[in-house]
Amino acid sequence: MKTKPENRHVLIASDEEILQMTLLKAFQRTDYQVYSAKDGLEALYLVKTFSVTEKPFNLLLVDSQLPKLSCLELFQQLRKLEIYTSAIIITSPNQKKLEQKLRSIEKNSIIKRPFLVNDLLNIVEQVFENISGAR
Repeated sequence: MKTKPENRHVLIASDEEILQMTLLKAFQRTDYQVYSAKDGLEALYLVKTFSVTEKPFNLLLVDSQLPKLSCLELFQQLRKLEIYTSAIIITSPNQKKLEQKLRSIEKNSIIKRPFLVNDLLNIVEQVFENISGAR
């Protein structure tokens, strides 16, 4: 059973305007409702705000190098708030230590740069299939 389109809420968190615009454009061709944040603090605010609504985020796409609140700090804050959301973290090839720390956080996948947008969309679809299967 697929997740209904109105229940597919994705947050893209990246300070890289080109990456954000590319991903937002790619998601326009899908059923996902997509929002964006330009730094870790804005991402934390949006996740907290949406978590108390009927439409919390099902998936976070997070750049590993966020300003104001790092990717790792973002997930630590979310855990403190008991907000557990699936995530795909976008890393650079030289971030092995960070990847190890991020893998210890539940419900996340890692995709390394450079990547094809279609590969990312396939991973996103797999995440939503897993979410649907867990119900």
